[in-house]
Formats: sequence, structure tokens, C-alpha cells
Amino acid sequence: MKKLIFIFVFIFLIGSVSAFEFDNIKSYNEDTRVLTIKNAFGLGDDILTARLVTPHINKISIGGKDTLVAEIDLSFFDEDTTNFFQSYKLYDVKNNFEEIEREITFKYGIDGKANECNVINVEDCNLIIKTNWIKFTSVKEIPRGITKIGLFADTFANERIEWIPKIRGVEVEEWALWDIDTATYDNVFIASQNSAPQGLFWKDDGTKMYESGTTTNDRMYESACSDAWNLSSCSLTDFIASQDTTQRGMFFSTNGSNLYEVGSGAGGDVYQYNCATAWDLSTCSFISSNATTVDASPFGVVFSENGSNMYIAGVATDKHYQYTCTSPWLLSSCTYDDVSNISSQVLDPADLKWKTDGTRFFGLTDSTFEGVFQYECSTPWRITSCTYDGVSNLSVSGQDATPASMFFRPDGSNFYMIGNGNDEIYQYSIADIVAVTLNSPVDAFNSSVLLIDFNGTVSSPITLVNVTLFIDGILNETNSSGINNVDYLFTKTILEGNHNWTYEACDTNECITATTRTFTIDISTPALNVTEPFGVVPFQDISINQTIRWNVSDINIDTCTLEYESVNQTVNCAVNISNFTIGTARTLTLYANDTFGNLNSSTVTWSYLSLQTSSTFNASSFETATETFTVNVTTNGSVVTAGTLTFDGTENTGATITNPATNNYTITKIIDIPLGTGTANWTFNLTVGGHLVNTTIQNQIINVTTFEDCNLALSYINITFKNETVAEETVSAEIDSDWNFWLGSGTVIKTFSFANTTENFDYPFCLTSGGNRTLNANVSLTYDNSISELRSFSNTYSLTNDPTNQTLFLLPTTDGVFVTFQTVTAAEQVISGVDANVTKAGDIIASGVTDDAGLIQYFLDPDTTYVFSFSKTGFDVVTTTLKPTQSSFTIIMGGVIAPPENDTTKGISYIINPLANILNNNTETEFNLTFSSIFWLLDSFGFALKNSTGDVFNLTTSTTNTGGFLSQTLNTGNNTDLIMEVFWTINGTQTNVTRTWIVIDTSDEGFSIKTFFDDLSTYLTSGLFGLTSFGLGIIIFMIILITTGVLSMKLGIVNPAGLSIIVFAMVLFFDVGLGIMPNPIGAVPNFPSIFIGVIFLGLLLKEAVIR
Repeated sequence: MKKLIFIFVFIFLIGSVSAFEFDNIKSYNEDTRVLTIKNAFGLGDDILTARLVTPHINKISIGGKDTLVAEIDLSFFDEDTTNFFQSYKLYDVKNNFEEIEREITFKYGIDGKANECNVINVEDCNLIIKTNWIKFTSVKEIPRGITKIGLFADTFANERIEWIPKIRGVEVEEWALWDIDTATYDNVFIASQNSAPQGLFWKDDGTKMYESGTTTNDRMYESACSDAWNLSSCSLTDFIASQDTTQRGMFFSTNGSNLYEVGSGAGGDVYQYNCATAWDLSTCSFISSNATTVDASPFGVVFSENGSNMYIAGVATDKHYQYTCTSPWLLSSCTYDDVSNISSQVLDPADLKWKTDGTRFFGLTDSTFEGVFQYECSTPWRITSCTYDGVSNLSVSGQDATPASMFFRPDGSNFYMIGNGNDEIYQYSIADIVAVTLNSPVDAFNSSVLLIDFNGTVSSPITLVNVTLFIDGILNETNSSGINNVDYLFTKTILEGNHNWTYEACDTNECITATTRTFTIDISTPALNVTEPFGVVPFQDISINQTIRWNVSDINIDTCTLEYESVNQTVNCAVNISNFTIGTARTLTLYANDTFGNLNSSTVTWSYLSLQTSSTFNASSFETATETFTVNVTTNGSVVTAGTLTFDGTENTGATITNPATNNYTITKIIDIPLGTGTANWTFNLTVGGHLVNTTIQNQIINVTTFEDCNLALSYINITFKNETVAEETVSAEIDSDWNFWLGSGTVIKTFSFANTTENFDYPFCLTSGGNRTLNANVSLTYDNSISELRSFSNTYSLTNDPTNQTLFLLPTTDGVFVTFQTVTAAEQVISGVDANVTKAGDIIASGVTDDAGLIQYFLDPDTTYVFSFSKTGFDVVTTTLKPTQSSFTIIMGGVIAPPENDTTKGISYIINPLANILNNNTETEFNLTFSSIFWLLDSFGFALKNSTGDVFNLTTSTTNTGGFLSQTLNTGNNTDLIMEVFWTINGTQTNVTRTWIVIDTSDEGFSIKTFFDDLSTYLTSGLFGLTSFGLGIIIFMIILITTGVLSMKLGIVNPAGLSIIVFAMVLFFDVGLGIMPNPIGAVPNFPSIFIGVIFLGLLLKEAVIR
């Protein structure tokens, strides 16, 4: 509520004991506000003493007629009352102290006593004092014993008047100011939603207003305000029904989740609602009620800031009551405190409200005064500690003669009233005497520096005393300059953390504290570390985004930004993981900043041991089909030395590796798809620079491959039958067949058996899945019919959807004989497994394979000439034409046919440089290969350089099919040896040869015993002479044995201790001196020397004991 301030400074100057007043003087005690006037220049008697009862600065709530502006208690005055108040002067402070005229009326006050009682409990009564003011024009009219004097004047809004009285001939400047500058009606009002409004409340941010009333609807209404705290911007959005037929006041909890209403329809009850959505009236539902009991007609309800106390305004008893709630905000836990009540200043209290800190209490009345009374409370939120300050009241009768409810904006800058006289809502503005405006820093300010500038503007209509900066509730610094209406600045260095601050400004009357603001200081940059990618990444597929992981910590973290190839990408700091599309760069920077502007970054550089740049394969295939799988990888200079295709869990070794460009490799493997349908996974397992890596797992859909008997129109092959007679008429037959079929190279085959005991003229077979593909198949079958003997047939086909017609011949039983053939060598050794067939005029009559006895039997016409053919790998093919006029024949198969050429070294020649077998360390050396193939066409050739520990330095290859020249320069470094592994591939078969060079350390070159033994050790351990560790150990053992024997014979040493000295010395020489003696696996270094040394010491000890 905007206060109206009256500053009354009053000095009584009373005359001397004589009739003259020029010798009257005054004295004034500012602490007690007591004025004393003496005559005779202060040497005479006291002629007047008075105490100013009202405050030095009298706050008047609002302008009005005949307003009490000051109260004086006359402690003593003489009987000379002629010139008690002689004159007064009034000055308009706001208008350059221009003198004005205004009538001042003087009244004396007579106090009366009265009892106010609780209508429910008549024994609950309070004795109160009421003052009756009577106008007088001379002190002679004041009854004896009356000391209370009141000064009354007409006051107006927004005025500030200095008043200087002249009493007993003396003008007084000390007490004289009233201020009606702090409470004004804004002339802003809107119509209520209710024809008899009773309750009023606002959301804490001013964006919603709520009202209630006692019309036939008995509803509570919600309005949205587009301009916070601006009444004129509010419009209705929702409403709910009340629980009481005579609804009065309403109140929300501080978080908006609980709604309370008070009504007098049921004898005086308070109701509680739970709101599912805070501040949303439509979501509020009734949960409980509580009878007030202390007043049958409660009008207003309010809770303390923490919900632990409830207060109501009782019209029936003209009192305000306090309840204690054992559970904050829970109505059912609230009980009346029995003695916690105070009487209203006037009759019919319609509403009550508290200042947010509980130190001030306001009561609204709708009769006699029609306005607001202000109470000061010595104990916050304790209603029995509150007393009316005597002067602070605000009349609202000019707006509505029946005010029903009120609401104060939390910062005290606005006051709102709803009245059921005009059914309207009104808005008022309020200001304090001391105006404190906090300029900077703003509320919730974030700073990344420790030095903070505090700025606030302070003004006062009277003398400003000081301005104090409070930080975290503690007085920090006070400025006592008293300069009015300026910016007060404080610069402070403050530690990191969360803080709050405010200004307290004091004038000669009171101190005002501004609303507390918060600020946070954070000068620390976020802790940030990128953990992936980092260093050498073993494998990555370029088609899959690169994962980035990081660790970041900061209590005020804001955003993280990934910068890669000059493109910024915002990532979520909290999840610590994101990804990005891989480009050509191998460096990225991650930035992290907090809400204070502190920025940190982490830059990482990485490389890929192997980066899969592409892959080639068919998305789907069929069982037994040949498929090619290819991946292309780029390395960081490391060599891809081996590749294995893992398909559906089966490893297929020997992938072909080519190196068409620097650090770019193509790895290919061709396989026949195994049996089984569904989704198969495949990946390459590569050896890259000695490390095993797996390429991206990919899927291939495998479809079934089916070969079966089918419809003739769709056949791949159709088998028919004829009689082996002159007419060769078509006949029917039964068959029993076994098929092998495949789509690829034949390493994976499927089988199919078909038999039919009913004679048919044809048997069609189809590839019923796999599309129009070429199908490889072989068949072994027997067939006959009712008049013919059984014949056998086998053959291999390459079938397509262009059908193959196969005619098989049958011979009636009456026309033929069984003929047996046996295949043997010239030495009459049986040859089994010989492919044999019989043809007539180019048509196959029968075919098969000789059994373990080299026998095969045909049913043939003895009058017909046939061509017989016999073949087997390693033998000459035998073809003979004859009529089978006898029952058996012997076929002698001649010399062995030369096997197919498979010597991959034939026609191969190469030259390897350097020619020398010994190389110097730390030397740039050219290694080259001149390769030639004059017999074979090469798939590829090349060489790899490595050392004996398996470290591969590079791989150089070529696909020229006749050979060529390859070269590579390498620094020998600190290697002890270098190996060139030369390879070439012919028809998928790889052949390897190696060449080894010894690398010596040239730092100790020269002719010396040390150099000799160092070189000897190098030669012996490098494998140059083909020596293994075992062979070298045998040689050393023989040397020690022979040397010991020779020395024993020549020098006559037969004592065991003496012989052990020789053995120990030689073992020490070979083991420690030369370092070439093999050490047992897992043993400590120089184990042979230690072992022989222990034996030597044991023998010496034995000799010492014997002697």
C-alpha cells in the first residue's frame, strides 16, 4: 500500500513569566521528542512541556478531509493560555517551498473504555480504548486533566507540506512536514466477473488474477494478464464452482498447488483444493474443509509465508484470528490458538493481508471507514503482537463504498481492491519514503570475474543518512555521505560461489531494504578431456560416423561445440558422446563453455591404423553360388600382410591383398556360399602392421538353391528314353537317380535323389530357385522298363533355362547279353575308378565307373558295333570299337599321362639387392627386386621388409603378369637383422622365398678383441650359418668338454675342484662374455653360469672340509 506521510515537526515556544515573549527559549530532546519552553532566557520557570506522540515523520495513508496529522501530549503548561498557538505558516515543499494557506483545526481528545467480546464465547472479552476528538479554539476550552491534543487538516494526494507554528512568540522549524505522496489511486479498474464479488488474489508473478463471489453461481474465476500486475490487461480464462453457497475470500499457497476459500453459508467454513497444475484453477479439486468455530461469518482467509499459520477475518466478532497448522498448507491440521486474536480497528473486517516478512498486517473494513488499516507487528506473523499504528489508514470509499477484498503485490508497489458496491476491481500504486532502486548487477547475475560493481540509486524526501551494502546477509560497507538521489557505487572482490546482495537506505526517519538479488561468480573454465578418438585408432569404417567421447565437468556447464574441418556442431555436454562424419582431417577441437562465459577446449589428433573406405559384395546370393567379397582400406603406413574372410562363422584364409596406391589396400576373397538360408554375417580379419583388426560386419541374404523334378515347360534338363533297336522308338522307363548340383565352383554342393517306380516317357528337372542362373550338376542313375534290362548312366552338366535334352537307350532283354569289361595295366594290375562309357552313333548307351576289381558290366546287343571309352588321370585314354560278341573283355591302359603342370617356380627368376649379406645400422639403404616369369602369367608379385621379431616395415607389390622392378628405401635403424620376404601368386597359389641381411653396429668398429667377439656373437645368433639354439649349445658343450680334457691331460689336473674351475671359466666366457650360450626357457638370466658356479663352490667347500 502506498503510504501517505506526514512529517510533523512541532516546537512549542512559550512566553516568560512576564507578559513579554521575547525572552522565551526552547529546548528539545530528539530521543524522547519532548519539548520544553522556559522564560527569562531560560533562567525562569517552565511555561510549557509537550511530547510529540505521533512519529517524527507521520505517515498518512491517503489524503482526506479533517485528517489527524499530529498528536501532542501536554505534560505541563501555565495558566496563561492567551497565546498558546499564535500562528502557523505552511510551505509547499514540492513547489520550491512556496507559502500556501490551509486551515489547521485543534482538537482535544477524551479516551473512553469499551469491551469487545467473542459472540461464540461471551467470556472472551477485551478492554479497548477509544478516543473522542473535540474541537477547541482556545486552551481555556480544554477540561482540566486532558493532555491529548490533536492537529487536524485537509490533506491531498501527492503533497508534501512543511508546517512551522509560532507558539508563545517563537517560530519553530524542527517539526513540520506531512507527506501525502505515497498512496494514489491509479484510476485503473475493470468489472468483476461476479455481481457480488468477495475474494481477490494474484499469482506471484502477476500474470494471473483470481476472484470469487456470492452470486447464484458461487464461482471462483481465473483471468490471464498479458502485462504482469496491470489490471487493465487481464481477461477471463476459466472458472470453477465454489464449495460454499456464500463464498467470501480466497487464497493460494506460495507454490500455487493449494487453493483455499472461506465461506459463511455453512456457518463459517474454510475449504482446501489441490491443484494438479500450479496456478491453474481448472485443475483444482476439493479435498477437505475446516469449520472456523471462532466466528460464524468469516470473510477473509490468509496463510503465513511458510503455510504454518492460517488467519481469518471475522465479521460476526469484528476480530482477526490466528490458527496454527502442524502440517504446513494442510487445512485439516490447522487449529485455533485460543488467545490469538485482535480486534479490528472498526466494525465489519472484510479481509486481511500480511506483508511478505510478517512484520506488518493490514485489515480491510467495509463499514464506518471503508478502507485499510495498518498494524505493526513486533513478532513476525504473530497476530497478538500487532497493534494499529494510529495513523496508517487508506480510505477507498472514493472508489467503492463496500470494499470486499484486497491484495498487495509482493514487492509492495501495488495494491488492489475488489468491491461489491460497484462490482469492480481497482488498482493503486504504493511508494516508500526512501526509494531504493537496485541498478546492477541484475537479479540472477552470472559473472566470470571476481570484481563486482554494485550500483543502486537512493533518494529520500528528507535527510538521507546512509546507504549500506549487504552481501549474503552480512553488512559489507556503509556510505554515510548522505547525498540524495544519486547512484551509490561499491566495488568488491568476492570469492567464487552463489551470493546475494541488497542495499539498505536510511533517512532520519526509517530504513528501507531493497529486494534481495542473487548473483553467482564462476571464474573456473570447464574441465574437459576428449578420450576418443585418440592416438592410433585400430579400425574405422568411413561410412560410419566417428564416435567422439569426452569428460567434462562444471557446475554451470552450458554448451559444448565440436569443431571439425571448419564446421561447428553443437553437442550435448551431459551425455559425453556424439559422432561426426569422417573427412580427410585427423584433428578436431571440442569447446565447452559455462553460463558465465568461461571457455575451455581440447584438441586431439589421431590416425587410423586401418580405415575401411569401401566394400563390394552382392546384397543377396544363393546357396553354392560363387561370391566375391572385397574391402578397401587405407592405413597409416602400416602394411596389410594377411587377410581372412569370416563368413557366417567360418574362416576362409588366404585373401588376395593388393596395394594399387600408397597406403591403400584392396583385400579380396572368393568363396562358394555354404548351405543354409537367412542372413549371414561377414567380415575380414586383417593383419595390419602386426595388429589384428576386423573390418565392419556386414550382412548378406542367402536364398535357397533348389533343383527338383518339375514341369516340362520350365525344365533345365529333360530325360527321355528310346529303344536301342533299328526303329529307336520312344519308350517309357523307371529311374532311380542321385544328383549333385551347385552354382559356383563346386567346393560346396547340394544333393538331390529322385526315384520313380512308374514308367514315364520323360523326366524333367528344374532349378526352381536362384533365378536364371547356370547350374552345374552331375547325375548317377539307373533305369529300366518291363521289357528291358537295367542300365546305368552318369554324366556332368552345365545347365541353363535353355533345356538340355538327354536321351537314354534301353535294350529289350531278348535282344542283348551282359558284357563285362576289366581295366588293367600292362602288368595286369587292376585299375579301379576308371570312367567308362559306351556310345553308338554318338549317342551314349551307358556309362559308369569301374569298381575295386576294375570291372564294369553293360547289357549290349551282340550284333551292334559300339565305341567304348576308358579314362583315368595318369593313364592314356583307351578307345575301342567292337561288337560285344563275348561275355568279357580286358582293357589294358597304357603309360601314365603326365600330370598337369603345377610347378610355380618354373620359368621364375629374380635378383635381390643389396647383394652384401651385412649392412650397417642407421643407414638409408635401397632394397629392390627384379622379377621375371617366362612360363606363368602372374596374379601379383612383391616383397615385404621386416625383422626377425615380426615387425613389418613396408609391403611393395605389383600386378604386372610378367614381372618387373620394385624398389623401396629403408633406414636400417637399430635392427640386428632385416628380412626380405619375396612372394608371387600364380592361379591363386602363393610362393615365398626369403633373404636375410645382418645389421651390425658400426659404433665399435676397428680391430680389437671386443669387436671380434661382438661380431662373432652377432654372426652366431643371427642364424647366418643355419645354427639353431640347440645346435649352438651342442657346439659349445663339445668345446668345453674337449678343452677341459686337453687341459687335464696336459697339466695333470685330476682334482674335481680343479676341473670345475676350468669348466666354470669356460661357461662364464660363453655365457656372460660372449652371450651366446642358450638359456633355458623361463630361467633367470645367465642360468648356466649360476648353476656351474654353485657346483664349483660346493666342490671347493668339500675340499676344505676334507682337508
